Amino acid sequence: MKLIKSIAILIALSTTLIGCGRIETGEVGVRTEVNKKVETEEVPQGFYVAFLSSVDQFSIKEIPIELNDLTPKAKDNLSLRDFDVTVYYSTASNKVAELYIKYQNQHEWNAEGGVYLPAYRLVYGLVRGAAYDSIAQFDSLTIHTKRNDLEDKIKTRVQADLDQAEPETFKVTRVVIRQVLTDPSIEESIQKAVQVEKAIEAKNKEVDLAKAEAARKREEAQGTADYNRKIAESLSDKLLQYKQLEVQEKFAGAGTHTVIMPSNTPALINLK
Repeated sequence: MKLIKSIAILIALSTTLIGCGRIETGEVGVRTEVNKKVETEEVPQGFYVAFLSSVDQFSIKEIPIELNDLTPKAKDNLSLRDFDVTVYYSTASNKVAELYIKYQNQHEWNAEGGVYLPAYRLVYGLVRGAAYDSIAQFDSLTIHTKRNDLEDKIKTRVQADLDQAEPETFKVTRVVIRQVLTDPSIEESIQKAVQVEKAIEAKNKEVDLAKAEAARKREEAQGTADYNRKIAESLSDKLLQYKQLEVQEKFAGAGTHTVIMPSNTPALINLK
């Protein structure tokens, strides 16, 4: 009976002192010894045994940071009504243990995945600051048309801040602006600006049409003038006399009129 109790105690003790588990793809482990000392080398993917130690698992996959319902001020000092953005980042696998030691209270537990998100709160703060500072470089009237530029600006800023805090540790993979709404009064100004722009565009088209019509008429008038000039240049004095005689001959041939020819009128036959 004593032997059975001893075995049970040994099993319980071994269970307490020896643990095991598995590091999945996209994760690394950080081992902490029983004396609270943290090993600086990460536990790689695969099965592990923890003897007199514990292993915390950290994600090195792409991690999203969502900022919702922000009301930052734009360049013109007008606040946006709503701004939502998601910034995705990943962590170098060989830097997780170092981050675990340096940022003890900055990691976020992800219950759904059963892993820690390395330095999540640190990155969150930098992302929020970068979003506010980046928006302040755009006018509220045009910011809704500059989504791609704003995403690039935020991504560049966050990456620079992370590199300064922890070089060669984090990578900002992408930034997605999910919503950007301006103040209702600004929306009204935007609509008016669009209407004015369209009115100007319509007027410009009318001017272009009028210019085209004027150009057409000028070309037409020039063509008529050129035609008349060429005809005038081709009419010699003898040709005009010839045409005059033709008309007089037809008139005289009618037999109902008396035609008096000028004394200096040449014979029709001589004009050939």
